[in-house]
Amino acid sequence: MQMTCALKHIAITGTSSGIGKATMEAAVAAGFHVFAGDRANDSARGGTVPDGETLTKIHLDITKADDIAVAVKLIDGHVGEAGLDGLANIAGIGI
Repeated sequence: MQMTCALKHIAITGTSSGIGKATMEAAVAAGFHVFAGDRANDSARGGTVPDGETLTKIHLDITKADDIAVAVKLIDGHVGEAGLDGLANIAGIGI
């Protein structure tokens, strides 16, 4: 598959709040196409950046193999052989 998107691509986990959300917003502002992973069921609430040309929101719980497989397939379908330019694994929980 040949990629048609000329942007650099980054996947970020934990984008529903805190550092992950801020990282997502900064990456979009810097011109990246961001794949924003969020384990919340309502990932539409995951930031001030609308889902679209530079942001793809993904339901992603990094503890679930099925979620990871779906995310990999979606990202691979977009970036193809070019792959990702970056990965920020920020997912976590506060206790």
